[in-house]
Amino acid sequence: GEKIDRDGAWMRAGVLTEVDPEAKFAKEEIFGPVAMLFRAESLEDAIRLANDVPYGLGSSVWTNDAEEQARLVRDIAAGMTAVNQMLASVPGAPFGGVKLSGHGRELGPWGLHEFMNLKAEMRG
Repeated sequence: GEKIDRDGAWMRAGVLTEVDPEAKFAKEEIFGPVAMLFRAESLEDAIRLANDVPYGLGSSVWTNDAEEQARLVRDIAAGMTAVNQMLASVPGAPFGGVKLSGHGRELGPWGLHEFMNLKAEMRG
């Protein structure tokens, strides 16, 4: 990625390869058109790499193996996981993260509960 010569904060999309998982920027949220690629030795190593960050808003996993898909969705610590597609919010589905990416959910009935005061009723 490089800055586009125009007013504002514009840049071309970039891909960082051979990223050291221990590098400071590898554990930070990058807001911009940038992707980081990490090498994993196994499925277990890929899950470890994905979970070795303090954030957990969303993840995107790519595999045609149904067992791997189920394992990745279950074991990656993220509020949302897309399988074989880029992550996008859907109005009827819960949106939110885990770890330092927040708690609670927006959108759908889950988000409505964030704005409600629930009352318990007990009768004898």
